[in-house]
Amino acid sequence: VDSNTIAPGENPSNAKERLQMRRGRLMADAPKPLLTRKSLKWVSAAFSYSGGGITDKWINIRHEVALRPQTIQSIKKMSELFSTTFLPHLARQKEESHQWIREGKLHTPTLLIWGYNDPSAIVDDGVELFRMIAPHVSRAQMHIFNQTGHYSYREHPEKFSRVVADFIQTNHSL
Repeated sequence: VDSNTIAPGENPSNAKERLQMRRGRLMADAPKPLLTRKSLKWVSAAFSYSGGGITDKWINIRHEVALRPQTIQSIKKMSELFSTTFLPHLARQKEESHQWIREGKLHTPTLLIWGYNDPSAIVDDGVELFRMIAPHVSRAQMHIFNQTGHYSYREHPEKFSRVVADFIQTNHSL
């Protein structure tokens, strides 16, 4: 679901710059500090198309999770290791995964879901990923939700659930 982590659009040599540029534009006007309810609500709206699904209950849960000691510790660790460890490791894993897919080693039914208007995971990168998978996986599908940002499962929960359930039901008996 809108996974820039595996989408081939990021060139490993400039992944950091592209990610920082894209996220930087999105986050430039975010209220500070970033883990407040106000900031989490702003970020959620910036990553969505319509704001659908951004409820006080969801923001409260996100805020509760953001304030957990484990979350704060993880954010600190990721900040320290982002450029030196995380991005290089991610780039290697991504390239290994792409090679594995191109060699036809992926045999699992695969469903990609993307929000057409996701500002953080560009739909063209998702389509490129599908083009990589489809020749080797006969039971591959891609669903693009129009007028949807990063949270298709929140902006269109019934449609999202139906797509996932239909895919599982269709591929379960095979």
